[in-house]
Amino acid sequence: MKILAIFLLITSCNCMQWSAWSVENPDVPSNAVSAGTENDQKIYVIRARHADGLYPGKFMPDLKQAFVTYNRKDIPTKKFEVNEDVI
Repeated sequence: MKILAIFLLITSCNCMQWSAWSVENPDVPSNAVSAGTENDQKIYVIRARHADGLYPGKFMPDLKQAFVTYNRKDIPTKKFEVNEDVI
């Protein structure tokens, strides 16, 4: 739920941009938006296409894993957009 709240806040302002990324590149931009930690792993806000739309998600670069939330499940994704703070 925290990721969704951050995602909704981000999409409502013009202070952010999205950059294409993949799990193969664990070096996130220095201005990537962090959503905290999960199991001691830093996570970042992402969005990715799945099924019929664009969905919020999380990227864990240390584990080279990214997931979008769809039907209350974490769906693995390899290509996504990472959110960057441009202010």
